[in-house]
Amino acid sequence: MIIIKVEKVEDFVSFLDRRLGDEIFYEFLDTGGNLDTIVVLYYLARIDTLNVIYQVELKFPKVRDREAIKKKLDEFEFGNIRLIPGKLREIYMSIS
Repeated sequence: MIIIKVEKVEDFVSFLDRRLGDEIFYEFLDTGGNLDTIVVLYYLARIDTLNVIYQVELKFPKVRDREAIKKKLDEFEFGNIRLIPGKLREIYMSIS
């Protein structure tokens, strides 16, 4: 599996036709003492025979109210796509 980190939200959206489901997962990143809030969006996709995770970071400068951001994300409507709190992670397996 490959993880593709997209820099621009516009590019992230342009690849939505490759997704495998109607879910886009999101999580809040810990920014330490920084006043910004960062949200990472993920979805699972397929390119030919490869499973791929697309991800993009949304930065909310000087916004610390996670509940307000979460409420807006939960209200998001784009066709049948839903934003869901959660994470996608890559798993490596090795057989010796």
